[in-house]
Amino acid sequence: MYGDLPGFHLSEEGVVQAQKAGDGFVQAGIRLGLIISSPLERAAETAQAVASVTGAPLRFDERLTEWGNALWAGKKIKEFDLKSGYYAEPMVMNGMEPHERAAQRVLSVIHELKFSSDNESVLLVSHREALASAILSINRQPFDRIHDVCLPMGSVWEVVLRDGLPFEAKFKWEF
Repeated sequence: MYGDLPGFHLSEEGVVQAQKAGDGFVQAGIRLGLIISSPLERAAETAQAVASVTGAPLRFDERLTEWGNALWAGKKIKEFDLKSGYYAEPMVMNGMEPHERAAQRVLSVIHELKFSSDNESVLLVSHREALASAILSINRQPFDRIHDVCLPMGSVWEVVLRDGLPFEAKFKWEF
C-alpha cells in the first residue's frame, strides 16, 4: 500500500491517462479555473499533466492527501486485505483514518472555493478513499458503503453546489 510514502510515481499508463484527462477537459469545452491537488507524487504528476494541457493554474493542498493508513503504508495489499478488518462485516478501522475525517478534509477544500463565474470548473486531484468518503458524505450515504463507490482511476466527478454548499456528487466520465 502506497499510503503517504514518498517515491511512488505514475506508471506509464498513468501518465497517458493524465494526459488524456487534460485533453478530455479541453475537448469537452470545460474551462478549468484552478486545479487543486494532493502533494503526493502520483497525484501531483496527474495534476501537472492536466495543467500543462489545459493551462489551468495549479496549487497543492495537504488536505487532499491519501487516506490516513500509516499502520499499513508499505505493506502488501494482500496483507492489508486479510488482516486490517477493512473488508470485514462490520468494518474495522484498525490503524486507519476514520472516513468521516477524510471526508471533512476534502469537503473543507470544496467549502473554501470561490467561483468567479458559472463557466469555470475546479479540478480536485486526490486519492480513492479520501474522495470516496467525500462522495458518500455529499450524497448523504453511510460510510460503510465505501466499497460500493465506483471510483475508477482517471474518473471525473461533478460536485453540484446548492446555495454554495456541496449538494450532490455525480460520476461524469473516465479515461
